[in-house]
Amino acid sequence: MSVTTAPVNEVAAVKTGPRFWEIDAMRGVAIITMIVYHTMWDLWYWRVLPNVVLWEGFWKYW
Repeated sequence: MSVTTAPVNEVAAVKTGPRFWEIDAMRGVAIITMIVYHTMWDLWYWRVLPNVVLWEGFWKYW
């Protein structure tokens, strides 16, 4: 079986607009709170923290 290879053309750089640090900061906060929430849920599920209530209060509205 013969395999032919073609040269890979370089992809032209895409010009992007300016980044908004506020949106990046909100994304960072969202990622951090998601990690904390899922870690807390795992600890509740494994009964390491059996008294954690993740479906009321702060976590319900976050």
